[in-house]
Amino acid sequence: MPQFKLRPEGFAVVRKKIITRFIGILLFAMLIVVMVDYQKADGYKPSPYSWLLTFLFTAALGVFAILRGLKYQLALYSSYIISIENKCITRLQQNTPTITMYFTEITGITKASDGTLTVKGVKPGDIIYIPPSVENQADIELLLSNITPIEERAPFIQRYSLFVSATFFILMACLYTVNNKAVVAISGTVVSVVLLWGMYRLQTSKNMDAKVKRNTLSALVVLISVVVVTIIKLRR
Repeated sequence: MPQFKLRPEGFAVVRKKIITRFIGILLFAMLIVVMVDYQKADGYKPSPYSWLLTFLFTAALGVFAILRGLKYQLALYSSYIISIENKCITRLQQNTPTITMYFTEITGITKASDGTLTVKGVKPGDIIYIPPSVENQADIELLLSNITPIEERAPFIQRYSLFVSATFFILMACLYTVNNKAVVAISGTVVSVVLLWGMYRLQTSKNMDAKVKRNTLSALVVLISVVVVTIIKLRR
């Protein structure tokens, strides 16, 4: 029964992605705060020092959260195992539901440009992601190609992830900084739908661990904020 783990040195790529995303989200959040403060009708404009203190405080909390998060992600990364038997493929990972697919249930296998393999099953939630940092990837591809041909393409969300993310953040910025009712209505609706859809996908995904699913409930705070801001601006 061949078993494959992730190479220890491959975690450097995961760590880089986590830190990069955090810096991007932090800068975006601070930009929104500054733009909203400048638009206040009462004429009060906070000093640059107050923004700097807010930024430093938020950054300090973020660094603390990232250090804890990286430690947890390393434990998840190290526990990842792909097992390929005579009739099925299984993905094991700490605090994450085990996914087992019989070869007869596999509907397709794709390979993204970064080398990530995606194995899809009959059921919607049956998806196994095999990162490019897995040991002996060539051997895995050979075993999987004997089940069904591997297509050299990525899922839609992966192919256009940058465009989708940029559009989402632009709409979020428009919601909080633009007062045009048409723009507010479109931005608020789209952002709310995306947040609801993302929360549903995360909660039903078998590739997300229990801790991440619990933390995603904090997105409810963002969703409530979006709905409240949208209603207030539309009723002005």
